[in-house]
Amino acid sequence: MKKYKLLLNDFFNICGKTVYRIVALKDFGNIRKGDKGGFVEKESNLSDEGDCWVGESAVVIDNAVVKDNAFVDGFAVIHGYAAVCGNAVIHGGNGVLKTIYSEYGLNEYVEVGGMSTVSGNVLIRHGVKVFQNAKVTGNARLSNRALVKGYAEISGNANVSGCARIVDHATVCGSATVKGNAFVKNSAVVNGYAIVSGSTVLMGSYVVGGRKRVSKGVLSGLRNPYYI
Repeated sequence: MKKYKLLLNDFFNICGKTVYRIVALKDFGNIRKGDKGGFVEKESNLSDEGDCWVGESAVVIDNAVVKDNAFVDGFAVIHGYAAVCGNAVIHGGNGVLKTIYSEYGLNEYVEVGGMSTVSGNVLIRHGVKVFQNAKVTGNARLSNRALVKGYAEISGNANVSGCARIVDHATVCGSATVKGNAFVKNSAVVNGYAIVSGSTVLMGSYVVGGRKRVSKGVLSGLRNPYYI
């Protein structure tokens, strides 16, 4: 038995797509029969398997999919070929749906697109953008307008927040934290319990690990992971 259906009389347009509100046809997880959710372009955007759900104000379009036990709600748009799966949770904040989507991009708005994957027990909220081929897995936490794109990977218990940017083939893993206006790019790595903050730029093959803290400077090249 299908767990939801599209309400063809409750729709609007976004990014040139028509999206329809969903309604639950049975009880599952924390959802009860008759509960209304967010919007999808087509049934393939939300799996009938597991307890996954698209909550009020969230939108899934193109060939993107929400599956397994993943949950997306608030001002969030999942698009392209992106996948939100596992037990991942995306909270896009609160407000008036059509107002923020027509303006497309205020502080609380979350976007996951391209070929990106969000999986595991990840929590994403408050204005985060995940694009291109980025992967966010494990127990990672992303918040406050952080940007992850390219082939960047965030995993383990990593925490990325503020206006931090993780791009190219950069990696943040372990229990590392990247915050503030920090910029991690190329093949740079932040791991262990390291904290990278402020206006720091890590580039090249630079590695910061252990329990080290970096709060300023442009750091390039290959370094021992326990440097600084």
